[in-house]
Amino acid sequence: MKFLSLAVLALPSVFAAALPNTVSGDNLAKRSGGGALRTCTNAGAVLKGKDIYVEAFCSDGHGGSPLASVDVNTCIANDNGNLHWRKNGGFSGSCTIDLATGVQSNGYLIARCRKDNGSTVITGIYLNDHLVNRNGKLACEV
Repeated sequence: MKFLSLAVLALPSVFAAALPNTVSGDNLAKRSGGGALRTCTNAGAVLKGKDIYVEAFCSDGHGGSPLASVDVNTCIANDNGNLHWRKNGGFSGSCTIDLATGVQSNGYLIARCRKDNGSTVITGIYLNDHLVNRNGKLACEV
């Protein structure tokens, strides 16, 4: 009976491990990848014309932290309301940012995106997966 109880208690954690990551939760900021946000601070999303940029103050390795920016249209795509890393993704053609979206403190870029059926969803992508800091300059590696 003790074994059965332990097995039942373990089931929720097994199912949780199989679920895709969501845009919230303290554990998500600890994932590794491109890692720019480990050496950059005050990250934010900025709309320049129709393009979406991520800006942050990034360490240049010489004691400075200049403002750096990268056009994330060059590396993020919207696939039916889901953001994915893709070279020349052009996601701002069907996504936008506003007061409810942008870069969250856990490292996610949150955007409002159109789906194929015309509806909109709020979706996100983890920036540290492919955003890098190259001596104080932000870049996408996809």
